[in-house]
Amino acid sequence: MEVITELKIGRRTVYARMTLDSAGIPAAIEPYDCRVSKKKENGKTLYIITDKDGNIRRDPYRYLNETINFRKDSTRRQIAIALNLLHTWCDITARKPENLSPTDVSEMMNFLWGVTVRPLPDGTRTIRTAKTVNAYYSFIKEYIHKNSWNTSAFEYRIPYILETTVGDVTVKSPRTRDPNRLKTDSLERKRTPQHLTPDMVNAFVKAVIDAGDEETFLLSRLQLAHGLRRGEALGITLEDFKKRRNRTTGEYAYYIILRNRCSDADDQHCKELCWPSSKDEYSKESYTKAERWDIKIPEDLYNRLLAFHDNIQKKFTGDRRKRMLLETEADVVEPNGPFAGKKNYYIFVNKTGRRLTGQTYNNHLKKYFDQVGIPVDRGIKQTSCSHRLRHTFAMFLSTYGKETANVEQLRILMRHRYVSSGQAYYTPTPEETLKMKERFTDSIYEIIPALKNTKF
Repeated sequence: MEVITELKIGRRTVYARMTLDSAGIPAAIEPYDCRVSKKKENGKTLYIITDKDGNIRRDPYRYLNETINFRKDSTRRQIAIALNLLHTWCDITARKPENLSPTDVSEMMNFLWGVTVRPLPDGTRTIRTAKTVNAYYSFIKEYIHKNSWNTSAFEYRIPYILETTVGDVTVKSPRTRDPNRLKTDSLERKRTPQHLTPDMVNAFVKAVIDAGDEETFLLSRLQLAHGLRRGEALGITLEDFKKRRNRTTGEYAYYIILRNRCSDADDQHCKELCWPSSKDEYSKESYTKAERWDIKIPEDLYNRLLAFHDNIQKKFTGDRRKRMLLETEADVVEPNGPFAGKKNYYIFVNKTGRRLTGQTYNNHLKKYFDQVGIPVDRGIKQTSCSHRLRHTFAMFLSTYGKETANVEQLRILMRHRYVSSGQAYYTPTPEETLKMKERFTDSIYEIIPALKNTKF
């Protein structure tokens, strides 16, 4: 019997085909270390998918870099991950993506979800959310269609009746749905709390300070107090610090400018902002004025971030310093700014002198969360530790603060385009919901004391 499992090879998690004997004991394991990588060529980003032998898969290469090369790099990367999963599953199960049957598609969906992946006795398995699986399914479906392969397995629809009540009348509308798409559960994202309570934040920050981990402290402060996404914080460079003087009061205000650069890695991306495809775009007015966020920060945080970078620079000497400067150099985007003709560098660096990655930062957070007893996901991809800090910022705005923000204010402060995006960050626990109801009830009786009247 053959099943699919997951293996740890160094820091990478890869899928493998595992052969079981008659007693259900693993007899052989064949790893399928299929990878997604990217490279810059003539100012363009190329995405490459390789099989377990390191050979480039030509169909995904043409699709990613020719057919959909007009899409954002971040979207193409997500599509590349989905296509890598598709081809890896096809290799392991000896299927051909150009001719999948309805049963094949159903099994593929279970693989993407993770429910048919059997973990090793001492291992874990990746369980993805329904939202993520549905996104991967849409990417794969479009890929199959664009290649003019057999799409019949993706075209089957199940009829159903949608009932809508309007007053005393029930309107029945015939509809159809795709049976392969997973149903999204609104409670799914609450299995692990999306945000941290004030007590959790205090315990977490104390653990970071006690460990002397200034980098994690500064990153988490940017997220907790200013709502930065992980990629926005990791992409900050020296050029992004601005000190502005008020002509009327003479007082200074301190800012960090969030923007995308060609030199940014995938995990240094500012969402909702244009990711320039070439350095020529830096001089365009549309980039210099519109494609940025101005984040006001306190003077002490402004100075601490710059001092932190200076201290990091001093830690590296000789050849290590040369490599660090090479690895952490960032594009200069203001042709007439203070860094014109100078070198620009990213602020956050790991212990080897390279840019700090999102995964490393998440690992640091998970260590402190474990240390102080904050629940974390195990073996599943549902709740990113760093994104929970942004959720916490949103909950402080909407719930914990002295002055709470309404949905439109929350949208603005979180830098979202739509109100619905901000609503996803409002994730109170059952205990917080109960306390909120109690506060609202008390305030109602204070405003309308006649409701307490028991005399008739």
